[in-house]
Amino acid sequence: MPAPARWGALRRGLTLVLLAGLAVVLALRTAGLARHSQEPSARGERRWMGWAWRWPEGGRELAQAAARLAPGEPVVLVVDPEQTRHADWWRFMASYHLDRNPVVGVEAGEGVPGSGGGLDLPGEPPVGRSAARRVRIGAGGQVEVADGGPRG
Repeated sequence: MPAPARWGALRRGLTLVLLAGLAVVLALRTAGLARHSQEPSARGERRWMGWAWRWPEGGRELAQAAARLAPGEPVVLVVDPEQTRHADWWRFMASYHLDRNPVVGVEAGEGVPGSGGGLDLPGEPPVGRSAARRVRIGAGGQVEVADGGPRG
């Protein structure tokens, strides 16, 4: 058994080795991210990127739809029955791509029980739906802005 004076030196040495190892791992990870920023390697990154980019064309279509909306014009997303289970994703993408327009609701499209009602997503403002412009999201993810003013 080492003498008590040697425990302090051993502890300091072990701490330095662990800190050096941590620094090496962080440096390698940072260099990897800098070289391949679009290639996530951590489990959480892969999971997030898979969720966020499940339909890249959906984001492009929302960005194109933004050109047909006046800045500040409130929007209600009308989600096709086949897209209803992805309503939270569409709401998130709309808040990103329609950043000049408040998304005041998400509704189930025709043919869904409770059609016209909200899907009760968290953080959804309860007012302003009747005055908002409808942005319809089809079964294949195509996005269409309702012509004219607000529609019910």
